[in-house]
Amino acid sequence: MVARMQVRIFILPAAAALMMAACNAEPETASPPPDPDPATQAALNDQLMVDPDLVNQNEGNAALTGGASQALPAITFAADAQARARRKASELAKSSATLELPDDRFVKINMRPLGAMPVAGQRLASVMGDGSCDAPLSYAHQWSVELPDTLPIYPMAAVIEAAGGNGERCKARIVRAVAPVPREDVLAFYSMLLGNAGYARKFGNTDGEYRIVATKEGRTLIVAATDASDGTSQLDYLVIDR
Repeated sequence: MVARMQVRIFILPAAAALMMAACNAEPETASPPPDPDPATQAALNDQLMVDPDLVNQNEGNAALTGGASQALPAITFAADAQARARRKASELAKSSATLELPDDRFVKINMRPLGAMPVAGQRLASVMGDGSCDAPLSYAHQWSVELPDTLPIYPMAAVIEAAGGNGERCKARIVRAVAPVPREDVLAFYSMLLGNAGYARKFGNTDGEYRIVATKEGRTLIVAATDASDGTSQLDYLVIDR
């Protein structure tokens, strides 16, 4: 019993001394936060990208894919985005007139809409049925900025998927975006750009999707557009070099 009391008497003063020392210690000066990592900052400030494996899980914007189960994430544009996009498109096309492309230019084609295919590889295979494109595809935002000047991303459009790859026999760039304007504006814009660049153009439509296929010197450029119910449009781009 005595031994126990001695131990308690020894511990309590020691603990009190430690507590007093802690109270009297000078507060430490907080270190300034480290500079942000450049790679992290670039990722945070970069354009919106979506994991293609997760695209299928969002049904909030199913109108973009014709009611299919592979809906794109909902995109909200500023109130003036449509007017600004049209103005910028006219500047890029070097045209002061309203860009127009009549629907009767588009002939019916028996092909599955590109917009109904959630995976970039499916879209590539659908237009390269002979399997001649050996490009190994990877997903990265960088592929969207590698589209040629004759097929740039439509002004104010939001890129939500980009894939590409360089093979021995073929190079491919595959991009999906949502534009703040209807498909008529989009396709009239690209028809003028491609025509001015000397591309041979074909116009087709399938199940509400309208597309332009342009060819020149071993390069094939494809843009497909589908209207959504909110006045926007889903865009699919393919660039194939052989």
